[in-house]
Amino acid sequence: NIVFSAEDTGVGIPENEIEKLGKKFYRVEQHVREGSTDSDVVRPGGTGLGLYVTFNLIKLHGGTVSVESTFGEGSKFIFTIPKYTGQKIEVGKEGVKDLIEEYRNRRNTSS
Repeated sequence: NIVFSAEDTGVGIPENEIEKLGKKFYRVEQHVREGSTDSDVVRPGGTGLGLYVTFNLIKLHGGTVSVESTFGEGSKFIFTIPKYTGQKIEVGKEGVKDLIEEYRNRRNTSS
């Protein structure tokens, strides 16, 4: 597997919200201090689709996603995808025509 990770020292994500990440249209509420007041202002940002699309693309590739976060300190996103080694296929001139024909047939039947 190939492992990717991204880490920040931002505001972090509350523990009870981590399991909700990646759900369609879900947005973590951002609590921001306004001016000199002591009250938090809640500002949801984004559409709630970015992590949904990202997490699903990773899963479609057979990968996994995990999130580590401490509220007030930052977050770390880790995802893995299987390493594709590929397969070498020798195809002669006639074989290429067969592959193109098979591709066209599949496209026409899936429409």
